[in-house]
Amino acid sequence: MDSENKQQATGQTSLLARSEIPSQIDAESAPPLPARSARKKARKRRWKRIVLTIFTVITVILSLMIGMSYFYYQQQLPKVDLYVHEDIPQDTHIYDRNNVLLYDAYDQNQTTGGRRVAVTLQDIPKVMQDAMVATEDRGFWTEPGVNVQSITRAAMSGYGGGSTITQQVIKNLSHNDQPSFKRKLQEAMLALGLTQKYSKAQILNIYFNVAPFGSFDVGVESAAEVFFHLERSCLGNGSCKPGIERLEYTDKGQHDPVLGLARASLLAAMPNSPGTIDPTLGPRAKQKALARQKIVLQAMISQHMSVDGQPITLAMARQAEDIMSHTNFEPFQHTKRAPHFVDWVINQVALQLGNGDYVKGIYLFEHGGFTIRTTLDVNLEEYVERAVDQHLNKPDYQYYPLSLRGNQILSSKFNIHSAAVVVMNARTGEVLAMDGGADYNSTDPRIGGEYNMAAPPLGDANNPSGRPPGATMLPIDDAIAIGMNKENNGPVKALPDAFSNALLQSDISLGVKAAAYAGSTAMRATIQRLGIAVPKDTGTNFANFAAGSQNVSLLQMTSAYQVLADQGQRVPPVGVLDIYNRNGQDVYHYNPAQPPTVQVFPASTAQTITTALSDEPDRADKIGDDALYSFADQDAQCATSFTCKYPVALQSSNTDEAEEGNTAIGYTANVVVGTWVGNVNGARMNSAVVGSTGAVPIWHSVIERALGWCGTQATASTYFRSDHIPCGPTPHLQLSSHS
Repeated sequence: MDSENKQQATGQTSLLARSEIPSQIDAESAPPLPARSARKKARKRRWKRIVLTIFTVITVILSLMIGMSYFYYQQQLPKVDLYVHEDIPQDTHIYDRNNVLLYDAYDQNQTTGGRRVAVTLQDIPKVMQDAMVATEDRGFWTEPGVNVQSITRAAMSGYGGGSTITQQVIKNLSHNDQPSFKRKLQEAMLALGLTQKYSKAQILNIYFNVAPFGSFDVGVESAAEVFFHLERSCLGNGSCKPGIERLEYTDKGQHDPVLGLARASLLAAMPNSPGTIDPTLGPRAKQKALARQKIVLQAMISQHMSVDGQPITLAMARQAEDIMSHTNFEPFQHTKRAPHFVDWVINQVALQLGNGDYVKGIYLFEHGGFTIRTTLDVNLEEYVERAVDQHLNKPDYQYYPLSLRGNQILSSKFNIHSAAVVVMNARTGEVLAMDGGADYNSTDPRIGGEYNMAAPPLGDANNPSGRPPGATMLPIDDAIAIGMNKENNGPVKALPDAFSNALLQSDISLGVKAAAYAGSTAMRATIQRLGIAVPKDTGTNFANFAAGSQNVSLLQMTSAYQVLADQGQRVPPVGVLDIYNRNGQDVYHYNPAQPPTVQVFPASTAQTITTALSDEPDRADKIGDDALYSFADQDAQCATSFTCKYPVALQSSNTDEAEEGNTAIGYTANVVVGTWVGNVNGARMNSAVVGSTGAVPIWHSVIERALGWCGTQATASTYFRSDHIPCGPTPHLQLSSHS
């Protein structure tokens, strides 16, 4: 039973299975198209979802990147104004009174320094602008400030690529030249901002002032000055014309477009590699510069640029190349005319700029772009330098001592190796010339090199700088005594005759007598009013100082004699007439028509001293027949008569071991000249030296030149003797002639 049931169940099951087989066979035998279509649709839906997801992710990433970029851009944007308005360091220029360049002062640090002279785009010829754009950024005028290809190249290489002019402006203003993608990105962002906020002309103007155009030249103007000697010219009112203006002009002022093309294409080559292709570095660098110039010219031709309306041709390019190949590029020589005077001016200006802090002041001076017009006349200054050389180092006629009368060379015969000279306008205090030593570049300690014996460093309160003035202090002593006498006793004649006699004979006992007569306190006060530094430790014993045995600088002594020359009125010595800032504004002006005066002596006192110092006949016992104490070479009567046509007052020192040199100071109504000769290191002069040796001959040559004469131009006087000093160009001093 059970087995039957099992069979039946099994049979049923089998039947059931068999009954289902046909239906399965039917299903399998049905067409497959509907199932495959569904799967394709499913796959499409999946791909759509994937693509949509990817697109969404990309969109989100791009949005984030754009947002971050915009945020980064907004962060960087303030730097644009910061960079553009940053004070770019500029050279300070020092000129003489007639606008002749004396010195170009700049930061000489090899890493951070360089010569820099700012110009405006209006100053720069179009050919220079075109050459720069053609080689550095041909799309400059139309692009947004960046070049996508450059950024892509930088990203792929990791070392950067060719930047646009706008990007280079950012690089130079930010002082970041590291070759990296990060720098490129930052430059690009800032370049976009710079283009949005400033015109293309403004950007190109900045570029010409901050791009390197030579191994030590920042900006196109300084390179034009060095490469082609196109010096800027100033008018004396703060207005200066840059040399780049004359890029297309010959030395004779003739317009030459091809010359301009030649110069412009060479200058445009420089920013590519200024440290290696600067043609002033030597022949190899010049050849590299010429090769780069060729590339610039080819770019200008391919971009259909023109010069003066004429398209640039291959023939013009070859002419331009030929001009530069035959140009002699000399290494830059940093010259300093009137070097001791220039140093004196720099020290004064730096201390003023730094409010007494010299280090701070000299930084501001070297970077501030000032134009300084000084009181000096370079023609007179260079005559002074020739006079010093002639009288010290070449055969020079000596009146005394009698045993050596005739031509002698002081440096070899008398062991006198240096000299100092100060020339002042007696009415205005202007320093017209200053020579602080026989040779600024000498390393001989006797000559002193850069040490300024005319206006040496101040020294300390107990030991002022300078040298003992000896007998040249006596007219000051006498004037003080006369002034005290007039206050106390009325008429000048009440003063003991011994005073006048001592002055005529240059007797240093006059100093002792004057100190005793006037009293140390009153005498100290008056001498200080004359601008002379008095040591603090003289105490009540003022006699040594009054006798001229303690240090006083030649500038201070010459300034004190200015008081005698100008009727007892003191005008402090001044070396600067105008200081203009980088914007041409006059921030300091000295008005010679209204000098600051202080009455130190009564006019009659000054006249009494002047009369004594002008009376050559009465001083014959001291000076003998030395015609150089007067203008006897111009008017023979001056050797024998006080009332000659050209009177002049002069006092020279006596010579002893304490004086360490000879001094002579003399004046007319308009000009004061002080001279010193000796050895800067204190080496003793030869024992044969007399008080007039060296100092008086130099004084005589210089004061005559300042008054319009020249010692090589013969006169009718029997006392004329040529001093053999070339006259040179005539000084322009605005002095009354021969007075």
